[in-house]
Amino acid sequence: MGFRSFGPRITAEILTSVERRLDVRFPHDYRAFLMTRNGGQLDDMYVAGPSELDVGVEEFLSVGPVAGGSDLVAATEHWRSLARGTGWPESLVVLAECAGGTLLLIDPHDGQIYGWDDRDPDQFAAVAASFEELLRTLVRAPEENPTGVESIWIDPDFARELAEGDDPSPDPTTW
Repeated sequence: MGFRSFGPRITAEILTSVERRLDVRFPHDYRAFLMTRNGGQLDDMYVAGPSELDVGVEEFLSVGPVAGGSDLVAATEHWRSLARGTGWPESLVVLAECAGGTLLLIDPHDGQIYGWDDRDPDQFAAVAASFEELLRTLVRAPEENPTGVESIWIDPDFARELAEGDDPSPDPTTW
């Protein structure tokens, strides 16, 4: 998996205090991830799975502020303020910020991962059954220009013929 950076190392005591502050107990797989990597920035990774959301994961949030990154606690508290009164589960924890304003959230009770698109607040979809499954579904984003071709030269006379509608190719029925 293509991580560019990781969050600072944390202790079990720090993680336990975060869980108390958020009033949750993280699932084992997510807890282990936070203890070993504490979030991190990714290189062009997408969730390949059965979801209505197009999820390009940019960063798994870290416990504590990180230069150029977001804090898991602050992001979760912000999410909970948005979720209040909407019917969405307020116990969810923000675990990743994605391309285009989508958030990945984990349900600490069953480990289910959800995606929420802030451009379309009704867009709330299951993404993976667990954090471990989410990691397994991450794939490199397809290259925008897989051929590597930056530009091509077209003969001006040929371009004029195309623009005028003259078909310079021979009629295949006469071969």
